[in-house]
Amino acid sequence: MLASLVAQSTLRNSFDLVFVEPQFVDQEIIAKYIDFVSKYLLHPEGKFILSTLAERTTFLEHQCGMKHMRFSPNIPRLVYQYQFYANWDCELLNEENEELADLLKQEEESFVEETEHERMRRIKSQEIQSVETPNLTTPPRLSTSFSRVDKNKQLLKSVEYPNLAFYRNQLPSIPHGEFIDAIHNKWTGNYSLLEFHHGYIQWIFCNSVDEGMNHYCRKLTPYEAHEMQNDAKIQKRVIMSYKMMLDFYGIELYDDMKGLVRRAPHWTERESAFTFHNNLRITRLLKSLGEIGNRSFKRPLVDFFAHEILEKDQLKSSYKSLLGFWIKTLDSEDQVTLMNQITEKNLIAQYEKRNALVKRRVRRVRRSRISGINGAIATGNSMSKENQATFKCCPVYSSTTPEEEGDNET
Repeated sequence: MLASLVAQSTLRNSFDLVFVEPQFVDQEIIAKYIDFVSKYLLHPEGKFILSTLAERTTFLEHQCGMKHMRFSPNIPRLVYQYQFYANWDCELLNEENEELADLLKQEEESFVEETEHERMRRIKSQEIQSVETPNLTTPPRLSTSFSRVDKNKQLLKSVEYPNLAFYRNQLPSIPHGEFIDAIHNKWTGNYSLLEFHHGYIQWIFCNSVDEGMNHYCRKLTPYEAHEMQNDAKIQKRVIMSYKMMLDFYGIELYDDMKGLVRRAPHWTERESAFTFHNNLRITRLLKSLGEIGNRSFKRPLVDFFAHEILEKDQLKSSYKSLLGFWIKTLDSEDQVTLMNQITEKNLIAQYEKRNALVKRRVRRVRRSRISGINGAIATGNSMSKENQATFKCCPVYSSTTPEEEGDNET
């Protein structure tokens, strides 16, 4: 729709410079932004700057013809540090920031202090594992020209099995994270931190499929999975990670043996946590449980969501995630059994019928508002009192969910 409007306007191909920071960082979406800007906004000699994650460098350079700039946005404590890309050789953006060197030095010093503290605590509690502990107290000496991305990559190179080292409490989550025991002790119940920190979930629920949006993480290897499944201490930590995230969603694990879950006392307060972003986290959680231990916990959790969504009409924003992703993380036999149960009760048809009535009511309200506004614009008069009341009091509802607007589960 936007493309058609621009195509018919005098703005088409009239911009000398366009700066774009896409809302999402998927390669497909970034490619669409670039295509739209090139076709409809820039004139033939126009210049284009794009800001996105550093992990998209190869894609942007090889497939989109963009050039990686050395100048880096400096946003302290932001988990995902962004980079600039341009379609021409920009001398100003190709010079590294002077403040990055001081920032790198401060972060390196704070990392050494934190790591030394954790190391001494583990020695005192005699929790050192039989495997050799990576020398985290003396990270590689870095040139001041390296960015934070380079520093963290150097650290990860010193550890052969990062997922295993993390769950053995020998490696902190990167970036801006902590050791697994510290996460359990300090972060549990801190819903704001768990919501807005985006770099830990890929560590506590690693899997062999993807690293998610944290490009410092590594896919789970078969060796790591085997070691984690057969390490009693790690399995305790996995359950603690699971309980921490269940608590975040207002759910509690009341049977550690069977993995049975139910609403926690603060369920109502946490219903707002079921956003598209947090639905992605549940998908990752379920995939991970099937690989790092406690595979039997997956079915009770999916059963709980199926009951809440399809029978109790709760968590409407999670309906498509349930059918499109969560059920598919189960083993084949469990998938067939659960879908047969849902089909026998005709739950999907009943759910969609109930929600179709709601959508029709919403559309009527929206049409009423739009007709009132258009009528006032066409006549040049103010809206009637009735339409003013409708305009002020009725909220705008979207007939699409975030899933329909173009993102995929990870």
